[in-house]
Amino acid sequence: MPAALPALLRRLSGSTRRRRPLYESSRGESLETRILPAAIATASKTTLNITGDAEAGSNLQLEQISGGVRLTALSGTIRVNGADVTSADFTGITTLNVRLGAGDDTVSVLGSLNLKNVTFNLGDGDNSLSVGAGMNVTGKLSVTGGTGDDTVSFEGSIAKSASISLGLGNDQISLLGTSFSSSVTINTGAGADLVTIDETSLGVDASFNNTLTINTGEDNDEVSIRNAATKRITLNTGDDDDIVDLENITANGTLSLQTGAGADILNLVSVTQTASGTNTINVGTGADAVVIAQSSLKANTNIDLGTGIINTLSVDDTSFAGTFNLNTNGGVQTGVGDVINIETNTSLVGGTVFSKAAKLKVGAAADINLGLLEVSSDTDFLSTLSITGINPVASLEVAADNIFFATVPNLSKVLRTDLV
Repeated sequence: MPAALPALLRRLSGSTRRRRPLYESSRGESLETRILPAAIATASKTTLNITGDAEAGSNLQLEQISGGVRLTALSGTIRVNGADVTSADFTGITTLNVRLGAGDDTVSVLGSLNLKNVTFNLGDGDNSLSVGAGMNVTGKLSVTGGTGDDTVSFEGSIAKSASISLGLGNDQISLLGTSFSSSVTINTGAGADLVTIDETSLGVDASFNNTLTINTGEDNDEVSIRNAATKRITLNTGDDDDIVDLENITANGTLSLQTGAGADILNLVSVTQTASGTNTINVGTGADAVVIAQSSLKANTNIDLGTGIINTLSVDDTSFAGTFNLNTNGGVQTGVGDVINIETNTSLVGGTVFSKAAKLKVGAAADINLGLLEVSSDTDFLSTLSITGINPVASLEVAADNIFFATVPNLSKVLRTDLV
């Protein structure tokens, strides 16, 4: 046997040193169960910072107390100065910063909370923020949210700019009777979003003294602005099938309304405009429907119905103090193109007035109806009217007894029929 072989056999048959594992727990050792607080609150001079747990949801309540702010954990605890408590009072607070984690969080603000600047970062998750009517912010308001279905309800007053920006998800924003002295920007991102602006249950109207901007992104969104006084309104609901309702609005500014691709519905009812300039309505591609009723628009009005299959525009009981321009180039279905109805709603018996030039550029086989014989409401064109079609020619039906033309209409590729 070679000399090296016995040594090799001894090495193979001998005991092997056991390699120490990377981690060993002592036998019989138990892990301590630790309950983390729902949030950590720290005060630095006049600023209150609230940080939620990174993963677990927080359920917090804020309210005004004499000389300060009370923070309450409606579930779990909050950590203040190293101690876990269910409620804590902070005096001399003028600035509030709330930053929450990825869980499903709930924050409620009660009573007459008076602060300077307020920031809510809701994080990811399905979050809820509710701010009562008594809140008064003398500075700026900022609300942000991440991915998830967020709900934000706000009443009260904001002296400076306000920004609400929510991320991906089906978000809901309600501003009820809120007063804003400066600009307001709302972004909801992609998702089926709902934005509601209305009066309070006590009948207090919402008020916007500067520009109101709303961007809702893709998916089927709904935007409702009712019982409000506004300045300029800029709205973009993105693609997909959207619904926009503006009702009982006093607008001391222009309207810029864009709904993007999709079958959209846009209603302007009882809108009183006191500012000059130019209104722009663009509903993009898709089978869209626009209704303007019982309104008074001082600015010039430009409407683009886009290229969908059979778009419709209905105008009743509305006065246009500026110029009126309509552009539509929808497709034809079963021999019918876009439909334009002026003073054809039998339930509205007022009248429509075009004080300055009205120009209509319509697509193939458009169907234009001016008044109905059985409806006594009038339509007055106090300046020029021009209608330009394409082949196949447009059809124009005029309830002659109810329509006044200051000058003979200029028609191109339009077949006119007077109803008597």
